[in-house]
Amino acid sequence: MPDLTIVSQNSEADIQRSATEDRVEAAALALATNILRIVRGAGKPERLIDHTLDYVKCAQAFYEAHGRWPVPELHQCLGIDRVFSVEETRKREWCRGEDLMVRGALQVAASRLAGQRTQESAGRSEMFDGLYIIERQREENRKAVRQHSVKPKLRRRT
Repeated sequence: MPDLTIVSQNSEADIQRSATEDRVEAAALALATNILRIVRGAGKPERLIDHTLDYVKCAQAFYEAHGRWPVPELHQCLGIDRVFSVEETRKREWCRGEDLMVRGALQVAASRLAGQRTQESAGRSEMFDGLYIIERQREENRKAVRQHSVKPKLRRRT
């Protein structure tokens, strides 16, 4: 059998840095997901300390490998924005409404936890802005169906 050697463009340090980025993102997602689920009444509160400690260890390893904290990476991996192509205008608008509702709901939850009534109102307003978009899309869908539907012919039973 021939002796095979793997050749990589990346140095060992580059590979390690990439691995620390993957680990810190995975740990941040696990922690954030569990916290959100706990807030909504589910989740695993008994795992919260483990998730937190794991994230702290991964963030420290990231800092040692990159010389900075993983702030941009956290914004990217914890973001809930979706990307749609220009051709998907109706779907994009529907999803924009959903995203506003989700963001608003998250703002309401965070504000309730912090006792911030003004911010809670802002979140509720954002939720209803999203609902308005969804309702407008639903009405447009109903109009399109009515315009394209053909009334069925009634048949007599014999």
